[in-house]
Amino acid sequence: MVSVGAILRVITDIIFGAIFAGDDREFKHVPAALTLSLAVAQSYLASACGPLGIAVSLATLVALHARASTLKTLAYSLALTSIPAVWYFLTSLPFTLSVTRSALAAFRVIAIGSASLAFLYFLNPLDISVALKRFGKGASVYPSLTWKVVPHVMRDMQSSMLAAELKGERLWRAVAVTTLAVSEYSDYYEEGLYSKLRLFNPRNWYSAKAVTTYSALLAVCVVAAAIITVTHCY
Repeated sequence: MVSVGAILRVITDIIFGAIFAGDDREFKHVPAALTLSLAVAQSYLASACGPLGIAVSLATLVALHARASTLKTLAYSLALTSIPAVWYFLTSLPFTLSVTRSALAAFRVIAIGSASLAFLYFLNPLDISVALKRFGKGASVYPSLTWKVVPHVMRDMQSSMLAAELKGERLWRAVAVTTLAVSEYSDYYEEGLYSKLRLFNPRNWYSAKAVTTYSALLAVCVVAAAIITVTHCY
């Protein structure tokens, strides 16, 4: 029988692969407003434009990951969004009494969830840091620090859960150990960064290739939404 700890470790791995895995890729150097606009457009297509909108939303998502050479990340995203999608399909089926309608709702969840995960994956924390720099260097360090600390904590949580499972301990002990480790990390980070806050000067650059790809995909989504809307009106 599969244990709860093993299931949680797998889910943690999927989350890590869908959001935090990978290095500083070229497609992460796109203005945050543009990445957000594409995610919103894809979500709107999936939620308001029927089956064709869902298809276009997923197609542009595949095109983005293919262009960025991150199809493995897309696979993790689809695996993660499939969890609520399957649950939604099973729980809505008794009410819709239609496999087609319930499946359509499930694919809508996958499309919107995957678009949101793509936004988080390609979002560059330095872009946020640059925007926060006007409020002080202390504020600008938090986005970059968060993107570094969260994966670290996730890996520690996995190790703690595995150790607890091998020892036959309860799962809450692994959570307690991770909480104590995070508290210790916070002291180390505070001590290590105290003398560097004055020198922290976030800078970012944008890739012409990535910006062009995002702009083209956004235009496809906008045009598709307009065509589908006009077609349905008539």
